[in-house]
Amino acid sequence: MAHIAAGGVNKKFNTGGRFSLLLRMLGGGLASACFCAFFGGGGAEAAVCFISGSLGCALGVLFPSSEGALCSAARAFFIAAACGCISQLGCLLFSYMGICCSAAHVVAGSMITNVPGLRVFLALRKFFGGGHKKGARGLLSGMAASLAVSAGYALACSLIPAAS
Repeated sequence: MAHIAAGGVNKKFNTGGRFSLLLRMLGGGLASACFCAFFGGGGAEAAVCFISGSLGCALGVLFPSSEGALCSAARAFFIAAACGCISQLGCLLFSYMGICCSAAHVVAGSMITNVPGLRVFLALRKFFGGGHKKGARGLLSGMAASLAVSAGYALACSLIPAAS
């Protein structure tokens, strides 16, 4: 099975169409906003996370996942860097309007939909179920994607400074 990261769903569940894209964007935006609130963010942070999560899921649909750890990690890096830039720009926009917006809460909330947790879980299940080669390969792929997500957000946060 494939992973659910930034809206990328395996082909069994991919029904296609505009309605499916809107539902994924809504789900990614709500998940990001809820995680932001869970991590202590307020209304402004949740609004930025909703926008970032929605656009991140749209990017996940526009750039479908492909086989191979390197392609998957490159895709995760690109989507994470884009979501990080959207998050930072959203915080800057809110701060210029005089609304206090914590970039740390926004990054924590918007990053959560990019983390390949399901992929790592499925790889662990496969590994302990006897498929050691496929499980190990899946774990390495998941860890590479996680590292790419971290690097993408770090790049975005270093390019666009947070509002003070």
